[in-house]
Amino acid sequence: MESNKKTLFFSNIVGNIMIDEENSRFNDFMTEYLKKNINNEYSMIFINAPGIGGEEYYLKNMMRCFEKAGIKLKAVLDVEPNTTREELDDFINANEKIFFFLMGGNPYSQMETIERLDLKETLKGFNGLVIGFCAGSINLSKYSIISSDADFEDPDSYLGVGREDICIEPHYNSADDSKRNSELESFSKKYDTKIYCVPDESIIYFENGKKTELGKIYYIEG
Repeated sequence: MESNKKTLFFSNIVGNIMIDEENSRFNDFMTEYLKKNINNEYSMIFINAPGIGGEEYYLKNMMRCFEKAGIKLKAVLDVEPNTTREELDDFINANEKIFFFLMGGNPYSQMETIERLDLKETLKGFNGLVIGFCAGSINLSKYSIISSDADFEDPDSYLGVGREDICIEPHYNSADDSKRNSELESFSKKYDTKIYCVPDESIIYFENGKKTELGKIYYIEG
């Protein structure tokens, strides 16, 4: 089979994902990339990340974003706490063109879903597009790194999916946060890895292992 492995990391949409946001849309880099890689023949496996509030609006807002990019998805599987692996496999078998979308929110609850459904190896090796949004980007990383903020009091890390050999820090909209930078430097030293810090307007994508950065990306190495 021809290799078609693609991975997209991004931090945020335009608009507030946590409310019923009519004006939500992808940023310009996201819109351009998705128009080139997804069309109306594609179906989406949506892996939510509940636990910090507003999750009842996540999928609704993401569908708005796709529609504003000119993409009307064929079908969507909303992976919920009671979704079984059999249901997921049936969806994959019933849809010729699919992609995985790992939502933003709480990375811990999302990783619990990934492990419950035994999806780590599936996501790591999937020969197609996998998208990570914020928490999803964290969990698709080689090491999942969580810096402290309003939602998570203490910094933390754990072994990620390892979809690509990279570590992502999303929502990096200021390079002057000394506390955050210190935490990231410590994780960089711990894992002997560079951390790619992605502002909300930027994206990073891989195509068959080749990395492309669009917009400003910051780097932290301990």
